[in-house]
Amino acid sequence: YQLMKQVLDTMGISYTIELMTWERCLYLLDTGEAFAVFPFIQSAERQKKYLFSDPLYNKGIQLEGFYGYTGHGRDKIELDDLDGLKDYTIGVIYGYYYLDQMKAMDLKLDLSANETECIKKLIDGKVDLVLFDRRVMDYYIHEVFQDDVTGFYATGMSFTDGMVTDHLMLNRENQEAVTFLEQFNQVLKTIETETDQ
Repeated sequence: YQLMKQVLDTMGISYTIELMTWERCLYLLDTGEAFAVFPFIQSAERQKKYLFSDPLYNKGIQLEGFYGYTGHGRDKIELDDLDGLKDYTIGVIYGYYYLDQMKAMDLKLDLSANETECIKKLIDGKVDLVLFDRRVMDYYIHEVFQDDVTGFYATGMSFTDGMVTDHLMLNRENQEAVTFLEQFNQVLKTIETETDQ
């Protein structure tokens, strides 16, 4: 978020950043109501429809993880590997990039329309674990569910094997997208170079 603001401020453009669900971001981008959305991960399917900035960080990061809740007398779930997930019901959000992969693993999934609904199910014991981007989960734990903050825990298990990178994503149909991305990437590279020194 701070890096994005720094790049946009350096570019000298007027902007508004709003926190929304992934699904809402995609809808607004597709309808032209949003110029760009972030953070999004590149996929082959997305590259057909969208353009991506250079990575927003120099190095990839382990973005998502499985989270549990120990409130209401529940025990902490220990996972050794992804096969252990088959014993639990996993709360997930419509539109997250890993949904098809999780379905292919034949896991018990409980789909939610948004993050708040999914986390409420975790607190209420309707799901055993949730899979969230760590930054999104951190926001919801500390800003939305702060009364329950001590009950949440990260399992330490991630869904992806490797590191992934976040990007700014723009609609390919937007005629200003290519020019904007060239300038954005140039400013991003300058800021990262200055930060590394």
